[in-house]
Amino acid sequence: MLTAMQGRFVLACLASVLALGCGAPKTLAPPAPWTLSNGIRVVLVPIPESQNVSVFTYVPMGLASDPAGKTQWAHLVEHLVIRSTHPEPTQDVNAETLPDHMRLDFYGNVGNWKEDLAHHATWLSHGDFDEATLQREIPPVLSECDFTAQNLATHKFAMAAWGQAARHGKDRAEVRGDIERATLDAVRQHYQQHFAVLNRTVVCIVGGVTLDEAHAAADEILSGIKSEAVSPAATAIANGAREITWDLPTRHIVLSWPLPEAGDKDYAALFAAAAQLQMQVSQDVELQKLTGNVFVGADLEIPEGRCFFINAVLQPGAEFKQVQDALETRLLAMQDESAASQTPMIGAQLAFQLTQVMDPALVPRQAPPEMTSAMIEGNIGLYWGMNEFRFGPNRGALAKNLAALTQEDVQGAFKRHLTSEEQLVVTIRPE
Repeated sequence: MLTAMQGRFVLACLASVLALGCGAPKTLAPPAPWTLSNGIRVVLVPIPESQNVSVFTYVPMGLASDPAGKTQWAHLVEHLVIRSTHPEPTQDVNAETLPDHMRLDFYGNVGNWKEDLAHHATWLSHGDFDEATLQREIPPVLSECDFTAQNLATHKFAMAAWGQAARHGKDRAEVRGDIERATLDAVRQHYQQHFAVLNRTVVCIVGGVTLDEAHAAADEILSGIKSEAVSPAATAIANGAREITWDLPTRHIVLSWPLPEAGDKDYAALFAAAAQLQMQVSQDVELQKLTGNVFVGADLEIPEGRCFFINAVLQPGAEFKQVQDALETRLLAMQDESAASQTPMIGAQLAFQLTQVMDPALVPRQAPPEMTSAMIEGNIGLYWGMNEFRFGPNRGALAKNLAALTQEDVQGAFKRHLTSEEQLVVTIRPE
């Protein structure tokens, strides 16, 4: 499994090389993505002479977009989809459901990667699951809630609760209860309606595969997949403040604002600002006295559009108003001249990461011993495929705008978009 820590390590290596001014690191040149006849977009990250091949599929079924009263059903569907080909856990298969998408992984090699791709085709083709499988997967889904709650790490589930409050006007999110009450017929219907929206699905292949091999295999194995699934309908999201309770023992506060499309210059400014703010809050000792981890992003996409968000879990004894004031103070500080002057450098780094693939041969020099070449290569492909999924046709425009970012762009984007009038504050607490 490619852990979040290891993923951040790979990206940190690239950022540090750029920041130190040592010249552009050696990079690979991935081919442009292509679209199959059924709408699936495929992208290849070729790594010459590698014996490893990983395949990642990204589908637009995320925790923040769950329907009303079906909190974290996307997570449940992830488990059921994987079990359609692998009834028991295996090191070759992994999956994760994030607030904006679900990712399905298969780790293989140059000898079996087409078989791996066939598993992805099975996952994307609407199969079926029975009552026994549903009942077997409910406990592992719930155990993930319990494990993250014990470690003040319920941020993904907080975004599911945020979706129930922001998108559906709910004042209660049954993160555990909605899973415990799930029935086979209802889950099947949800799965058929919303899983595998093909024209928003991305398959990323990374490793020792040539472009001709990837084209031929994708056409043979993936192009025959059919699906009538659609994304959930958009709702009206109001600004202001909402309170919601849930059946987990942690407390969260989520601040959010609507954003323009990814090709807009203001989006590039706020995307870079989110990355800068994430680095700052991760090192903020005073803030850590009030919160556990704080996650900042401008990449949350829901049926209503894109959002800038700050998601903080509260330490025992901290008050919501206290944490909100601390977060807004740090957000406000991002708008002064000295802070805004640093964001263009981060924009240049992000532009590089959106358009260039780091040579995985550079990473082992600094990598921890437990990181194998397959993990490093897979992590690079995972990140590349995720950006293709999130930004697609806007990827080039976003990179161009990030590379040309100025201090004035950042300050103007803050004033136009991250306003108190557009802000939504959702507080999440145990019942």
